[in-house]
Amino acid sequence: MRLYFAGNVTSESERFFVAAGLKHRLMSFADIDSWAHNAFEYWVNECTLPRFFLDSGAFGALTRGATIDLQRYCEYITQHSERLDPYACLDVIGDWRGSARNYDVMLEKGLHPVPTYHMGSPDHELRRLLRLTDYLALGGVVGAQENEMRPWLDRCFRTIKDFWPKKIHVFGVMAQWTLERYPFYSADSSGAFVGAGMGRVSVFEQGKIIARPWVEYARTTYDGSVMDGVSQYAAKKGSAHRGRSLLNIQAQLQLQRHITDVWKYRGITWEEQPCAVSTAP
Repeated sequence: MRLYFAGNVTSESERFFVAAGLKHRLMSFADIDSWAHNAFEYWVNECTLPRFFLDSGAFGALTRGATIDLQRYCEYITQHSERLDPYACLDVIGDWRGSARNYDVMLEKGLHPVPTYHMGSPDHELRRLLRLTDYLALGGVVGAQENEMRPWLDRCFRTIKDFWPKKIHVFGVMAQWTLERYPFYSADSSGAFVGAGMGRVSVFEQGKIIARPWVEYARTTYDGSVMDGVSQYAAKKGSAHRGRSLLNIQAQLQLQRHITDVWKYRGITWEEQPCAVSTAP
């Protein structure tokens, strides 16, 4: 499977993480005029990796009281289509009919976005989308508890199996139990970068990904690159946030390899994914 890294980092850090081995990045169109402007420029014009995942950013825009202009979004996709793979449909959060209209408009423009089926939308809309696309996203589950998410995902995959094989993406979910239970083609999370900002370091040990406070991690490793106030001396470049992010990326890539192997053993395979990342500062 393929894990996409989402979240805010500087354009300098973008270059650093790509040089260190990050392969798959998700960028939100809602941020193109703010913090992510230079990052978009890097991924479109400078980065040697072939493509990145463009999310419409509808949810992020909604939380800030903003809106995404559909025409502008479509024009950007058309202009940079060779750098995008995949790109999401512009959703109307909380309005599955509005999302369906936007999807139809984008199809009429000759675009082929990944539509999203949201928790709370009617079952017949999932079947409609599965008839129209080979790559579908599931969304609206960020922050949901397992006892809420599991029954909904079980119901979704009972429907999806009637249309299998399909590539299924899940937005904003990196919980290991979900990736081991459902045959997702791809998933994304901002956990590597957000977790680093909150002082967490992730490791992959004995088949499980575990997040620890950096203080606890540093007590056993003496790794100065993750220590607030120490990293500027311990690492050649960067900060404790960068040092923790790098370890979190490494752990999530190990998780990616683990999940890929689990589903390969079960008889479901996608293309091979590079899973190595340097830990050098």
